[in-house]
Amino acid sequence: RLSLAPGRSLPGENRGMERLLPPAPQPRLAAAAQASAGLRPAEAITGSALTTGVASCGLGSCGSRQEARRGGRGQLATAAGGVALGLHFGRGSAAGRRRRRKQCPRGLTSRAAVAEAASVEAMASLLSRQVPDLVRATQVGVSREGGGLGLFASRSFSEGDVIHQWSIDSDVVLQPKEALEDKLESGSFGALAFQVLRSSRTTPAGIWGEWVAAGARAPPTHPLKLLLSSPALAQQLWSSSTCGGRMSAAALHLRDDLEMLKGGADLEEWAEAIALVMSRSICETMDGKPLLVMGLDLVQDGDYPNVKIQVRYEQINKGPLGFGGDAESRLAAIALVAVSDIEEGEELTTRYSGYSQAGKYVERFGFVPKRFQESLADGCVELAFAPTDEDEDWGFLPKQSLLEDLGLTTEPMPFFFSTEEGINPPSTEGVAWEDMSTVDRMTVILRLRHLGGKDSFLLDSVYVANAWQNCCSRISKENEIAVAKSVIEECDRWLARFQNLEEKLADSSDDVDDDMRELTDAAATMRRMETELLVQLKSIFTQELRDANMLTSRKYWVDRQMTDIFPQKPRGGDAMDFMI
Repeated sequence: RLSLAPGRSLPGENRGMERLLPPAPQPRLAAAAQASAGLRPAEAITGSALTTGVASCGLGSCGSRQEARRGGRGQLATAAGGVALGLHFGRGSAAGRRRRRKQCPRGLTSRAAVAEAASVEAMASLLSRQVPDLVRATQVGVSREGGGLGLFASRSFSEGDVIHQWSIDSDVVLQPKEALEDKLESGSFGALAFQVLRSSRTTPAGIWGEWVAAGARAPPTHPLKLLLSSPALAQQLWSSSTCGGRMSAAALHLRDDLEMLKGGADLEEWAEAIALVMSRSICETMDGKPLLVMGLDLVQDGDYPNVKIQVRYEQINKGPLGFGGDAESRLAAIALVAVSDIEEGEELTTRYSGYSQAGKYVERFGFVPKRFQESLADGCVELAFAPTDEDEDWGFLPKQSLLEDLGLTTEPMPFFFSTEEGINPPSTEGVAWEDMSTVDRMTVILRLRHLGGKDSFLLDSVYVANAWQNCCSRISKENEIAVAKSVIEECDRWLARFQNLEEKLADSSDDVDDDMRELTDAAATMRRMETELLVQLKSIFTQELRDANMLTSRKYWVDRQMTDIFPQKPRGGDAMDFMI
């Protein structure tokens, strides 16, 4: 039995997810913030699952969500060959949004200024009650680094000082529940979103419901929010980066989750909740699961970070002398540590991602850091390949067993290539996996994927134990050709996608709002940088393909093995043809 809501439990697998969310509450948590901002209750933005006020969120919005729906009933549809998910409204909705944009001047209006102040006060009040030690070391304010709120030092810190540490057992650290991860297509983020929604609907609201009411929100430029407000722009974003496959997949997962929720939340609520936890979960466990940490989510991404986030583990079940036994690592705490001297009043900033890929920031956090928008900024592309395919690869089972022994899976593996690190031709001979470059690792995975045909004997019981080691060398001419073609085809796919988007934008006469112009410019920069890297990567493997086809002096693993077995075999020719 798994209890997911007050007074409700989940016996077996038969109860629908719609039964797990408590009924939507009436607006209440934002009342104090609205009163202090001088707003009328009618000016609150309310929904059937989330209740947030204009004052508490700092949105400065004209009109309600209900007004945005008047134009017609939203419909889910797939576009771009079933990859991109869009939301199409009736004609009245788009016109209403354009009217509201004209009525709301850009920048911080007087109402928005009051709302921002109310949001600072509400969030500071929440943290003082839930994370008092953090409030003694920092204070909440309007960020100078990015949009929304930020965290500022209340006193000076020296390099290496721990500013604050959150215990993993605290209620202010939200971990995705495994039972929910298994049920929702959105996985860990879906589980976190569900938990936040449930906290918002309890009476009285849980601390994460209070967190939402205090002003926690996702950027309006997050792809999942743009899916509703500007579907064309959302599709433009995920067509501008090699991360786009995951962006469109996240959109499709929304639809699948709604079927599981069966009316427990609507599309707008669920998209907002997923975008919220994606953009606010700025740290992860060792196995990649996101953690939502109250107060830590206010730390902005910065070009020159002064703090870092440490996810700390402890050893449990150790032997009597501190070693041996069945020792294992257990998640213990999340620490915010100074990486430089910090003065009082200085804003705390960190790096959200270790990859210099603008598309990854857009996908997860809904913005592009300024360091990725400069003309000489480092670019990064992501290519993903699965080491085997259960439906098409007859050698799936031995390959799966081999990968499991190495601690790997059959899921697609992402490979990141950046201008900062450079891209060199593959050279895997005699190099251990942990010491290989990204190109080398991708090459080894693709050699395993294409291991078959004349080389299928390497998966037999006599050779399979050494199959992985053999993939670290050039196995055969046919295998190397298949590897090179796979990379070239993937590069061509993304290059064609970027080119098609450029042609579509050139022919389009649609005007882009000024407040979205920066995002579209950043998307254009992403395409340019990723195009340059894709062309470079394609060039390297085009040369590899040419060498495989033309170099008669190149010796492959099967050739060397046959030479060892049959020393008198004439040099040259195809080793497998000789065997036949």
